[in-house]
This record gives sequence, C-alpha cells and structure tokens, in this order.
Amino acid sequence: MQKEEAEVEQYMEIVVLIICAVIIVAGIVLIIWLLRNRYDNSNVVIHGGMDTGTQKNGTESGSLFIGVSNELGTSILNGKNRRRTYRFYLIDMEKGEKYDIQFRENIGIGRAENVRGIERFLTIHNDMRISGYHCRIYAFNSQIYIEDTGSKNHTYVNQEQVTRPHVLRNNDVIRIGDTRLTVKF
Repeated sequence: MQKEEAEVEQYMEIVVLIICAVIIVAGIVLIIWLLRNRYDNSNVVIHGGMDTGTQKNGTESGSLFIGVSNELGTSILNGKNRRRTYRFYLIDMEKGEKYDIQFRENIGIGRAENVRGIERFLTIHNDMRISGYHCRIYAFNSQIYIEDTGSKNHTYVNQEQVTRPHVLRNNDVIRIGDTRLTVKF
C-alpha cells in the first residue's frame, strides 16, 4: 500500500512539473507574440523626410510635424505589411493644375490612360510631345526616384536630362514634353 501511495505521489509530482513547464512555455510564447504584435501594429509617419516618432532626419531635412497624416509630403509606413504610402503634389507650372500623387510602389506619367505593371498612372492630355508612357516615379530605400522610360523627347529634372534614376527633391521641376511640373513634398 505504501509503495502504491509513493508511486501515485511520484506521478503527481511529474504531472505538476509538466503543467508548470507548459504554463511557462505558454507565457513565453504570449510575451513574444505581444512584443511582435506591438511592433507590427506601430505605424511610422514621415513628413518632409522627418520621422515624426523619433524626430530624426530621413532622406531629406524636415521640420517638426504637427498635423494629420494625410498632409502634403507625408508618408506612412504601415506596421502590418511595412508598405509605405507616399504622397506629394505635382503642380503644372503653366496651367496651375495640382495633381495629388499617392502610391506605394510606382506611378507612370504620360498620355496613356494606364500601363500594365504600373500601380497608378497620371495622364496628361493636350501635350503631343509627351509619350504614351513617358516616365515613371517609384520608391526605393525610402527615396522617391524618377526615370525616363524611353520617351522620344526625354525627361528633364531642373533642366538636366534624366539618363538614369534621379532622386526627386522638394521644388524640383520635372519637364516632360512642353509640360513643367513642380514637385511639392
């Protein structure tokens, strides 16, 4: 009888140790999940090249950001999928038209209505010197680039022909055909 009680007591100790180990492992998994989820759900708001959370400079100098995230020159790095949404304006210097540019990967510019593989397309009518798919603006390493896509009349930034991808800055003037567009972040 004593032997059976000792065996039962020994089994109970083992069961208690297993339950404790399971609780500890579950606690560790929960802590890791909470830390990752907290990190993944945090958004980074960048305004004028300034990370508004840390106030550290990004690709350009910026200023203290006070406002809402849909203001001009703002990009949001979404925590879940880490895909930044870029937003800025292109202002037609002749017509005064303002184009609100928002994209995650790229945007094409030309006379066409859209181009396969391009997330968005800015169609500019009434300038026959602009090619159907004249140039492309895209994001890479937290910077916004423009590149000519083989257009007949080329793409220019600040009166210099774009022969390779060119980083866009605030107040740059893009010329495609006879159209001049000012970049406003």
